[in-house]
Amino acid sequence: MSGCGGILIRGGTVVNEDSSVLADVYIEDGLIQAVGCQLPLPEGSRVIDATGKLVLPGGIDTHTHMQFPFFGYQAVDDFYHGTKGAKKILSSGITGPEGHELCRPEQVEAEATQRAITIANCINCPLYIVHVMSKSAANVIVNARREGKVVFGEPIAASLGTDGTHYWDKDWRKAAGYVMGPPLRPDPTTPGYLMDLLAK
Repeated sequence: MSGCGGILIRGGTVVNEDSSVLADVYIEDGLIQAVGCQLPLPEGSRVIDATGKLVLPGGIDTHTHMQFPFFGYQAVDDFYHGTKGAKKILSSGITGPEGHELCRPEQVEAEATQRAITIANCINCPLYIVHVMSKSAANVIVNARREGKVVFGEPIAASLGTDGTHYWDKDWRKAAGYVMGPPLRPDPTTPGYLMDLLAK
């Protein structure tokens, strides 16, 4: 541990795939450098007291938001990086809520789902995907489960009860009220399809 402004997470319950133990975790340059009991505090490092908390080294949050304030914290993903796809839609003159669905097509949701499953499978890690909003993404999950991969998908209530046809409503306020991410899909059979998969 060289101590170039790292972070020492002290005294938490470290949870790995095979055990849970009281330990410290030292992180430097965005990488876990050491896990152990009573790790020394390198000069210039910041200490986070994790007493009474779970620490998941290398864990990935299954549900994140952009610039989302929550109990005094804020997500690190910002709107600039998270909305780059919208710049092309705006430049073509589409400024209404329908642009939300158009810049996040169903094929991209399915591809991102497949990519996440592939990465998780490569490192033998279970995967939990939230906001499954399309038939294509749901099919990717179903196929992966048939292949024996440990993956779970969670739709949200809105995707089970309505569809994305409302994005084209002439009443802007009504259309905007359906904006969420990933967007609801305009195929009116999607809610029933996702509901049927939940029942299996």
